[in-house]
Amino acid sequence: MNAIARMFDIAPSTVLYWGRNFALKVYGKPKPDDVEVGLEMEEMWRF
Repeated sequence: MNAIARMFDIAPSTVLYWGRNFALKVYGKPKPDDVEVGLEMEEMWRF
């Protein structure tokens, strides 16, 4: 990311912004499934 920013003489955050926008336009956001996942507190503390 820093190398690309140096090539174009811009801030690295701009390269990150470009990448995020490209990914959203090309791939879009995934839609959540209708399946709900429920964990009990006991199950969560074991990991």
